[in-house]
Amino acid sequence: MGQTDYKRYKAIFSLLAIAVFIWGVMGTLDITNIPYDGYSLSPKNTVTNIQPDSPAEQTGLKVGDEVTRIDGIPIDDTIRLTVRDRPAPDTAGTITVRRGESEETFSITYATIPTLNIVTGFGAFTLTGLLFLILGLMAYLRNPTRLSAMFCTLSLLFAAAVFNNPYFESSVIRRIATGAIAIITGLLLGAILDYCLNFPHTKKIIAEGAWLRIAIYSITTALGVALATIILTTPVMTPVRQQILAMMTSIVYGGALLLAVISVIHSFVKASKEERSPTGLTLMLAGVVIGFGPFLISIIARIINPEMGALPGEQFYPISFIAVPIGMAMALMKLEPATEMVKAEEGAEA
Repeated sequence: MGQTDYKRYKAIFSLLAIAVFIWGVMGTLDITNIPYDGYSLSPKNTVTNIQPDSPAEQTGLKVGDEVTRIDGIPIDDTIRLTVRDRPAPDTAGTITVRRGESEETFSITYATIPTLNIVTGFGAFTLTGLLFLILGLMAYLRNPTRLSAMFCTLSLLFAAAVFNNPYFESSVIRRIATGAIAIITGLLLGAILDYCLNFPHTKKIIAEGAWLRIAIYSITTALGVALATIILTTPVMTPVRQQILAMMTSIVYGGALLLAVISVIHSFVKASKEERSPTGLTLMLAGVVIGFGPFLISIIARIINPEMGALPGEQFYPISFIAVPIGMAMALMKLEPATEMVKAEEGAEA
């Protein structure tokens, strides 16, 4: 069998990068139109966190309140909540909560997202997506190999998943777009684990068993398809269903990230001190641990206690994601010269 010519994907990767970039620009321009309420809910629809000086705090919501209706629509009526138009900032709405034995309805005025929240949330994700697009495509075009093609694919999926979705007036298009992102996210988690199992060299467990790659992508993508199906069909989401879905998502996606980090740690530990730097393992380890570490802590904490509030500094966790594309890209670019040198030495010996 002849070797695959990875140069032939240059046009496809370039066009996909342009398409994802345009999608990201559209979503970024819409961020200031997103209504801000300033509270978070658990899978049981219980208020777990209220931002200081937010509309939720000003309106009188408290941690522990169980939200039963939003703008008069039952919280489990997924269809009506999905098809309704998005409220605009500076417009009023209502939130009905169960507090103790009674229900209370509060009037809330939605606001624009605070600058700090934009920077630590949407801004950090947007920058991460841009870095992945630029560095992923650059690493591939610089040296089209199997590993750089895998990294470029991972980069395109990552950017598409973390960019803010543009808002569409049609609820059907909104659901289709959100469902597509759910499937892309499933593919992304599989691609991250697959890439880490192949960096800097393919691990024996995956080289000898093609079934493992199939299993990885099948599990993560199956969850993505399941989430997309729920988004498209909008079934009634009771607290029990939401808890099961949240737990499944945390276990599958969190498990994929955890295994990816463990895989890189394993490669680092097994390599000699002389091998770690030339193969980029040190940079790769730093990128995945700094980038994914805070999210893994958050995921594990919520598996243990789904009703917990915000962890210390959790608002700033998305900023750590920036380390992932930088660490991965620098590691790949450092690995390539080392690999070429080994090949040249082997050729000279032959």
